[in-house]
Amino acid sequence: MKSSRFSFLKVICCLAIIGAFMLSCSDDDKSPTAPAKEYSWSAMGIGLNGSVACVAVYSEVLFAGGGFTTSGSVSVNHVAGWNADSASWFQLGNGTNAPVWALTPSGTYLIVAGRFMTAGDSSAGNIAGWNLNYGWWSWWDGMNDWVTVLTHYNGDLTAAGFFTTADGVRTNYIAVTVDYARTWGPLGTGLNDYCRALTVFDGKLVAGGDFTTAGGAAANHVAAWDGSSWSPVGLGLTGRVFALTVYDNKLIAGGEFTSGGGVSVSHIAAWNGASWTPLGTGMNDNVFALMVYDGRLIAGGNFTTAGGVSANRIAAWNGSSWAPLGTGTDGRVDCLGIYNDTLIVGGSFTTAGGVSANNIAAWGPR
Repeated sequence: MKSSRFSFLKVICCLAIIGAFMLSCSDDDKSPTAPAKEYSWSAMGIGLNGSVACVAVYSEVLFAGGGFTTSGSVSVNHVAGWNADSASWFQLGNGTNAPVWALTPSGTYLIVAGRFMTAGDSSAGNIAGWNLNYGWWSWWDGMNDWVTVLTHYNGDLTAAGFFTTADGVRTNYIAVTVDYARTWGPLGTGLNDYCRALTVFDGKLVAGGDFTTAGGAAANHVAAWDGSSWSPVGLGLTGRVFALTVYDNKLIAGGEFTSGGGVSVSHIAAWNGASWTPLGTGMNDNVFALMVYDGRLIAGGNFTTAGGVSANRIAAWNGSSWAPLGTGTDGRVDCLGIYNDTLIVGGSFTTAGGVSANNIAAWGPR
């Protein structure tokens, strides 16, 4: 009797071991998954001595533009490149003589725009191009006032900002390159006030800013250009738009507005093609930058709460709720970018997540 009971227990133990082995080797969806990624803040070298207004990647190098002039003892007049090997910033020739507000790669050049009148040793009317091999290049007259945003639409470089003429042509706050990018031309009759944001949504170029008309028709702070004419985006928004992007097949706008189409949308809103909708309860202050990173919508600005949750000037939306990025930054966030799978954050701050980070920092997997 004792022997048979012992044999029975051995069989049970063997079956348990085999079962455990089979579970450990299973490809079934119920098998254990890899642990979730953990993220943290890190500095970008010793940072920059003034505000960072824009970032972009060109020829696999990260570039930053803004109001800064040095990185430690290195002169970097308003535009700088990041040397990942030495974890330091370098200057582009002599830089520009005044702040840079926008950067974008275009063909073999990095397009640099802002409120400067010289780039390198050449005259430049608020916009110029930089090539790693050939240095600085500029259009003939450029723009008559600040350029604040750059993008591409239908393959053409598009610039917008505070200017009303480009290469001497009346363009009213927004212009597109023509004649193989050698000169600038208008988009219809343009806008009636400043443009601060551009993106492409549903095959159209979308502009956001201070304006209330586009192409002569009412368009409250946001409008769409289809290649031949302007149209409003619903009833628009009640205040200035500072940032635009696309997330979850919706147009996302950020700014100082509090309602859109009669709906309460606190500083951030989504356009689904038919109406404006809120993203939770929004923010308690302005949104200046938007970016999609790691499947989530990232918003940066001057706010300290997002969706009622403490979020110091930067937060992430997962489609249903807001969450902070660590302890955020101690000053406002003005721009966002992605470099080597890491979120790059620029603005006017000295710490990010408690780490010393002069006006620029990185958020990414540990």
